[in-house]
Amino acid sequence: MGKKMENRNYYRIQDVLPILVNKIDKETKNIKSRVIAGFMVAPTEIRPEEGENAVHPKVWALLMEMNAKLNLILEKLNMEGEGLGQAETKPVDLSEGGMRLNTVEKYEPGDLVEIKLLLGQCPFSAIALYGTVVRVQPLSPQEFEVGITFLEMEEEVHEVLWRYILDRQRGMVRRRQERKLDPESEA
Repeated sequence: MGKKMENRNYYRIQDVLPILVNKIDKETKNIKSRVIAGFMVAPTEIRPEEGENAVHPKVWALLMEMNAKLNLILEKLNMEGEGLGQAETKPVDLSEGGMRLNTVEKYEPGDLVEIKLLLGQCPFSAIALYGTVVRVQPLSPQEFEVGITFLEMEEEVHEVLWRYILDRQRGMVRRRQERKLDPESEA
């Protein structure tokens, strides 16, 4: 019997990410993927004024530290508002076209799902995607492997996901090359 050949249009990565997956009504209209606001903000460097209005460097450093802490608090509140505070960190097989994950929730092929992912990169990103369950494989009576194909996504979301996958792939290649160059890792 011949070997099964996989035909994939996207690169895949295996990662461990905070994720929320919720089944939604198939009749839901106007669902659109989105970047969750508040997470695509790159840190900005604000420079103090010079001259007469100059702020003492130590005071400026304290103000910048307070600003960073306030940003963290606001991001945490935003995370909670999106439900990401309850996100479970899970291993996933992720591509631009879909994902595979193990879950205790029972899904059926054809189910419509909302997926919220927290992507750990700089800047930190969170995205909401929608997809259709295409495969459910029981692993045990309480656990299932679920394959999801993403529905059409907004360009901005696609860019965030593509960039994340590319960065993760680069990191994996870099680590693999470093192991080859390090004779101690062979031992």
